[in-house]
Amino acid sequence: MNANMSDAGAPGNAADELKEVVGKAEELLESLGSSETVDKLRQRVTNTVASARSRIVALEGDAKKAASQAANVTDEYVHSNPWTAVALGAVVGAVAAALLTRRI
Repeated sequence: MNANMSDAGAPGNAADELKEVVGKAEELLESLGSSETVDKLRQRVTNTVASARSRIVALEGDAKKAASQAANVTDEYVHSNPWTAVALGAVVGAVAAALLTRRI
């Protein structure tokens, strides 16, 4: 297993893994010989790879935009309700501490 797979839940890693798969598919296509059947297959796979690359770029852009919007909304909420944010942070910290001490 590569290092990226251990962090599969982290943002961006799925896109990185897809890029790696697409790159390997392109390498495989280049290593194939040349015949009419192989050329047709190469063209189909090349089209699919191009489509996958453009979709990955679009998904990355959408994810960055959503993360930015979430950060902005959170920032606005914290500035509007500072004491509520402090209280929520304290509750989350207490719950996390309770869960961590139970495991030890």
